[in-house]
Amino acid sequence: MDMVNGKDTLVPKGLKERILIIDDEKRMCDSLASLLSDSGFEVAAFQNSGEAANEIRTGRFDLILSDIKMPGLSGLDLLRLARTVDPQALVVLMTGYGSLESAIEAINQGVYDYLLKPVEFPQLELVIKRGLEKRRLGRARAFLLTELQAKNTELEARFAEINALFEASRALGTTMKLNVLLDMIIGLCTGVLHARIGSIMLLDDDRKFLTIAAAIGLEEEVIRTTRLPIGSCIAGYVAQNGEPLFVKDVGIDTRFKRENRPERYGHASLLSVPLKVKDEVIGVVNIAHRQSGGEFGEHDLKLLATFAGQAAVAIANAATFHQLERRVLELTTLQEIADAMSRAVSVENLQEIIFWGIRNLMPAELSLWFRWNDKEQTLTFSGSAGHTNVNLDLSIKVDPARLATAAEARDLVLSHLPPQEQSHIPTASFTAFLIHGVTGLTYVFCLASGMPGCISEENEKIAGLIARQASTMYERERSILNATRLLTMGKMISEISHDMRKPLTNIRGSLQIMRSRWPELAEGSELFRTAEEEVLHINELVRELVDFSNPNKYQTERVDIAAVLDRASHLVKPDMEKNQIACKTEFEPDLPELFVNKNQIMEVFLNLIINAIDAIGPQGGTITLRVFRQDHDQRPMIRIEVTDTGCGISEKDKGSIFDRYYTTKETGTGLGLSVVERIISAHSGQVEVHSRVGEGTSFLIYLPY
Repeated sequence: MDMVNGKDTLVPKGLKERILIIDDEKRMCDSLASLLSDSGFEVAAFQNSGEAANEIRTGRFDLILSDIKMPGLSGLDLLRLARTVDPQALVVLMTGYGSLESAIEAINQGVYDYLLKPVEFPQLELVIKRGLEKRRLGRARAFLLTELQAKNTELEARFAEINALFEASRALGTTMKLNVLLDMIIGLCTGVLHARIGSIMLLDDDRKFLTIAAAIGLEEEVIRTTRLPIGSCIAGYVAQNGEPLFVKDVGIDTRFKRENRPERYGHASLLSVPLKVKDEVIGVVNIAHRQSGGEFGEHDLKLLATFAGQAAVAIANAATFHQLERRVLELTTLQEIADAMSRAVSVENLQEIIFWGIRNLMPAELSLWFRWNDKEQTLTFSGSAGHTNVNLDLSIKVDPARLATAAEARDLVLSHLPPQEQSHIPTASFTAFLIHGVTGLTYVFCLASGMPGCISEENEKIAGLIARQASTMYERERSILNATRLLTMGKMISEISHDMRKPLTNIRGSLQIMRSRWPELAEGSELFRTAEEEVLHINELVRELVDFSNPNKYQTERVDIAAVLDRASHLVKPDMEKNQIACKTEFEPDLPELFVNKNQIMEVFLNLIINAIDAIGPQGGTITLRVFRQDHDQRPMIRIEVTDTGCGISEKDKGSIFDRYYTTKETGTGLGLSVVERIISAHSGQVEVHSRVGEGTSFLIYLPY
């Protein structure tokens, strides 16, 4: 309020207080007007009560000084009129005919003072000043009360906002369903800010586009189709800059006028606030069209920003919970599929189990299986599962190089499928997975759906995992079947081998008798020597057959492979010292233990180390033993190296060293390396050799873990 004479007043500074003088005596009017004007008041004098009444109706007065007895309207009439215009009107009545009745009536009508003529001016001036002081105080009190009421109203609004924020935070903590949470957030935002339109837009995984996740006041078509590039339009601008934005009028704002959609927002006031978690923008909240038709303000923007901070944390928590829930569902599904697959009675049954397990996690409509034949290099349809009954007679001859990636396999299958109206295979979403077994590619597994974009990258990963698990189970069942057949064959071989030993013993004994009785015949006959060698070979074959048919020979246990190799090197340490051979070891720490037949693996290592000693010879050298982890053929493996600095192997001999009975030694049998390859193959491993004549040889063994 402005200050006049050191007192609070509602009269604007520089303006005089206005007094109306009403008296039918001209001399009285003129003298009072002159005196009061000299005292600093603005004065309007009237001798006609009707004209005075018109002026009173304008309300432009601070005090009325009126005679009671006048032609037309009396002073009491003017008093009543003034009180209707302003219930707090300040009226002083003067009369030369005072009476108790008129005084009582004046008091009842709310007169400030009742003076008898003739009035002394000092007395009148004192009454006027006291009355105006009272009016100033009354107006100041009324003004303060009005301000207090406004502040109370504002305080109530702020309390309502705080209460709404509290209720919002409590409500946000009651649900972890993301879609329910988003609807709740936008409902609370529009409710607190009294807006007709609101939306929550979230960034996609690549952080390139905003899509509407929840909205109020927008059409379903707009919600479904909106895909806003970051940096574009108002929401894209806010998402890119990470700062709140207040637009007074969307229709005329030059920053966004070109991109504005009048049919949606028109000339609305709009707020847009980023949803941020740890300084990272995850989306945007937009609010537009205040229900009252007015504009939003800076306070509304701050309020929405405060709310958005709570909402962003709640959304992030819900997303984390959703991910955990998803992982639990995935693990549960994998376990259920594994349990069901163990009870599968056929390949078709297995395919159905896999598809319906995947269907629990994503909206796939169909699965297709294609088996790869590496020998014939063909991809052949082997079955399907899903809503559509598929009957395909499809075999694709293809270069394996065109199946190097899942994308190439998908394109290949799609290019060979019959038209959709004929095959009834949906292709709006179509993805392929390469399934590898021990020997390489075994299957191409495909998922199809008529809904575009329904198989996300995350869904692809879990579907591929399920398919590989199923393929592994299927291959394992085939291995068990083969093992059963081998067991039956082993029993039969064991019986035949046992029966063969007696005639072999007899033949070998007969040859020894002939050599002792006719030594000259034995020494000079090539046929005799050939017969002895072939009997020896047959005897070795029978020994191998007996070993193969012995079930205990293939029992496995968990062993430290590095410890077995180290033990093998210690067994032949005297031979190494005799030939002045140094042995170096490089073993990776904390290697996983392997399931192997310990005795057979020991036989492998002894064969390789003894071969290395023979290759180095008495001139001396070094044998290096290494063990470490290394992926091989897309599988995790343990790599074992036995490297020597010996004579090396020629290119001509390198291709035959694993052949049975092939040897370059004068006293060798040619069985050592063939046994090594057979044992490692039985353990699902691989053997490789790298050698240079005159430089040395490295045997590399890969065993899965």
